[in-house]
Amino acid sequence: MTQSDPLDTDLSSSGREVVTRAFGAENRARLLARYFAKTGTVTPENAWQQVYRLLLWIDRTTSLAHCYESDKAQPGRVWYARSLAFHDWISNSLGVAPADLGENIDWLFRAVVTDLAARAFSDRTATYVEQRAPYDGRGFPEPGEDPELVGIIKESLGPWMTEDPSKDVYRKLTRRIHAYVTQENKRKNLVGEGFEDVIAAVLKRLPFASRIDIRNRSLLHDLPGFHTPPPSHVVALAFENGFSQFPVVDDGQFRGLVTENEIIRWLGRRVKANAFEVDLRQAFVKTVLKEKDPTTRGISIFRFKRLDAPVEEVMSLFSMEPTLEVVLLTQSGSKHTRIEGIITQWDAARYSNPR
Repeated sequence: MTQSDPLDTDLSSSGREVVTRAFGAENRARLLARYFAKTGTVTPENAWQQVYRLLLWIDRTTSLAHCYESDKAQPGRVWYARSLAFHDWISNSLGVAPADLGENIDWLFRAVVTDLAARAFSDRTATYVEQRAPYDGRGFPEPGEDPELVGIIKESLGPWMTEDPSKDVYRKLTRRIHAYVTQENKRKNLVGEGFEDVIAAVLKRLPFASRIDIRNRSLLHDLPGFHTPPPSHVVALAFENGFSQFPVVDDGQFRGLVTENEIIRWLGRRVKANAFEVDLRQAFVKTVLKEKDPTTRGISIFRFKRLDAPVEEVMSLFSMEPTLEVVLLTQSGSKHTRIEGIITQWDAARYSNPR
């Protein structure tokens, strides 16, 4: 094996990160960063190998590297010989035995599945118990109950089993089988959506990357005319990362600043006006920007400064302007260039009173 597999060293049961959207763009970016942190230098000569290691997979019906999406590639059919030749070539090129190829490719999908496994089978969570509580004692089936599949397992493996496993063991096994089949069905989506991510990640690590502009597709909510992310996304970011201020950018242009305090005040006004629960999923960040608290309109809570401005000059703004919450740093010192950094009141306080 010419290249160590990052999965071998980075996915122990104690180090797994539990993610909410294992197949999503954010998790793909996290996994790609981890892969390239463990792999060697990317060169024009081995760049194609990184793509194959990340995305190429073993066809479960042939046990060979996936070559054709066709029944003609099945054993005994006309393209099966091509599949064998391709499997032999890629094994030799990656320096692994043909039987070990599956452990050296398909990294992105295998990593996603490992992330899913970190949370998929905790079937006695507090939420699960609470959801089923109203139906206790009524004989509702448990998740994973599949008598037909259990019958197949017993028929196939019964002669080799010294005792019959419990219903709970069978239920967990059938759940794992169903999850495996479902995950395989998601592979095409992962390859389709992740292909651009992989190509961009490889290109960014090539020696000439600094001389070219590398971009993959934009998310829909980043395109003019599409909805911006809901406030629930902002709240989640605040909770997960400890953020309290969020610059809002649309099509590369600064549109405003959303803060934790503004979201709380906006929620309070909505609840008071409508007297019912506000669904953050049905609202948008632009709405929060538009519906400013009337008592705070005209009060500036942010300023722009040049990225190379003296530190003392920037920090002194917070003492001179009590309502100031954030200083946004750009190359030009204006909102017309990209935001490079943020300094908050908390940063200023820590700067003034270092520990």
